[in-house]
Amino acid sequence: MLIPKGLMDTSDFMVSRVDTPEQQPSSITFCHRPTGLHCTLRGALLEGQYRIGQKYLLLCSDGIPLEEILHLYLLDERLQLLDEWELGAPYTAGIISNIGVKGARLTFTFFASDDDWLLEILATPRWQLTLPRYPVRLKGRWLRKMHMVLRRSA
Repeated sequence: MLIPKGLMDTSDFMVSRVDTPEQQPSSITFCHRPTGLHCTLRGALLEGQYRIGQKYLLLCSDGIPLEEILHLYLLDERLQLLDEWELGAPYTAGIISNIGVKGARLTFTFFASDDDWLLEILATPRWQLTLPRYPVRLKGRWLRKMHMVLRRSA
C-alpha cells in the first residue's frame, strides 16, 4: 500500500471530554466527526491534527507550564493506536511552534526557538530496536514496529 504524498491539516477530531484528575496523567477523549468513533489518549490540549492517507497524526500536550510533555500519536482509520512518542523534560517549559509540513514530515520547535524537531511518517512500518535519547520517550517495548520517527532536525 502506498502512502499519499503528505500530511494535510484536518478538523476531523473534536475534543469531547478532558479528564484532569489530581494525579497526572490527564486524558482527552476525541470524537472522530465523520464516523462518530471515540478514542482516549494522554494529554489535556489538542495542539494539532493531520491526516495522511487513512491515518491520523494527533499532537497533544499536558498543559503544565513548567513540565510540558508533547504526545505524538499515529492512529489508523478505526482510531487504533499505531505508534506513540513523547517529548518532554522535567522543569522545562515546552511550547510547540514553527510547525511546518513537507510531504510526510512535520517540523516544529518545542523547547526553545532553536530546538528544532522532525517527525517523519514512514511509508512502510519497520521493526527496530529503539533506544530513545533524552528528551524523547517511547511508550511500549524497545523492539517495536515503528510507523514514525522523531529526531532533532539538523
